[in-house]
Amino acid sequence: MAISKFHQNTERIMKYIILIITIFSSTILFSQSKGLSNTFNHTTLINGQTTEMMAKDSWEFRIQHRFGQVGLDSTLYEEFLGLDMPANIRFAFNYYISDRLYIGIGRTKYNKTFDFEAKYKLLNQTNYGSMPISLAIYSNLTYNSSDQPKAIAPSLFANIVDGDTIPFEYSNAHRIAYNSQIIISRKVNSKLSLQVAHTIIYKNLTVATEDNLTAIMIASGRYKFGLRTSVLFEYAYKLNNVIDNPYNELDNHWSLGYEFATSGHAFQIVMSTSSHLVEQDIYTSKPADFIANKFILGFNIRRTIWK
Repeated sequence: MAISKFHQNTERIMKYIILIITIFSSTILFSQSKGLSNTFNHTTLINGQTTEMMAKDSWEFRIQHRFGQVGLDSTLYEEFLGLDMPANIRFAFNYYISDRLYIGIGRTKYNKTFDFEAKYKLLNQTNYGSMPISLAIYSNLTYNSSDQPKAIAPSLFANIVDGDTIPFEYSNAHRIAYNSQIIISRKVNSKLSLQVAHTIIYKNLTVATEDNLTAIMIASGRYKFGLRTSVLFEYAYKLNNVIDNPYNELDNHWSLGYEFATSGHAFQIVMSTSSHLVEQDIYTSKPADFIANKFILGFNIRRTIWK
C-alpha cells in the first residue's frame, strides 16, 4: 500500500472512531442508569462479537448454520428457503477462564477452517451510571486446513516486478488470517442495546489487487420486545478494499435475526448477506446482492453447560 493511501485510510478510520465516541457520549444523557442487567444474551450477536462474557464456571457450545443463497423469486420455494443448496456450518466450544476472559476453538466447513479465539473485558457498564459503557477486546486466528494449492488459481497471486512475472509459491503461512476488535456497547434501557466494533482483518494471502489489511466498522444492536425474545441487527461498513462499483453498498454486509433466549440456551433465526461464518471471511468476501433481493437464511444455537 502506498504511504499516501495508508494515511488516507488512517485518517478515515480516526474520523469514524471520533464519531462513535460522540454517539455513545450523547446516549448517556438520554438513557437509564438504574436497574440494567446484561447488555446482550450471548458472546456473539449474529455473526459478530458482543462485549458479553460467559457465565461463571461454564462451557459454551455453539452451532452456526447458513443455507444457500436465495431471492424473492422462484428460488425461494424451488430451493426450499435454501435448504436444498450447499450449506456452511460451524461448531465451536468456549471455555470460561474468569469473569473477564474466555477462550474458544471452532471449526467451519468452508475451507475446513479452524479458528482460535479469546475475549477480554476491560470495562463493564454499571447499573448506576458510574461506568456508562462496556468495552472488550477480541482476537481470533483462523487456519485454512483445506488442500489450498488445488483450491486456488496461482496466476491470481503472481507478482510482477520490473516487467517480469514471479511465480506464486504457496506456504503454510498463507493459511492464516487474523481478526482483532475493540468493542464498545451500551444498554440504553431495558429493551434497547447498541454496540460498535472497530475491526481489523489481516489475511496473509490476498489477490494482488487487494490489501492484506481490511478495516471495518460494525454497528449492531438488540431490541427486546418480550421477556425472552428479541430482534437483532448488524451492519458492517468497509473502510478500504472496497470494490469499485456504482453501488458501494454492495461491499457492505448486514444481518437480521430473531432470538429466543433463556439463561442456558439461545436460538436465532438469521437473514444475512453472507454464508461465511468467521469474520475473516465474512467481511472480506462479496456479499449477496440484496439490491437484487438476494440473501442467505440460517440459524445459530448456543448451549451453556455449567461445570
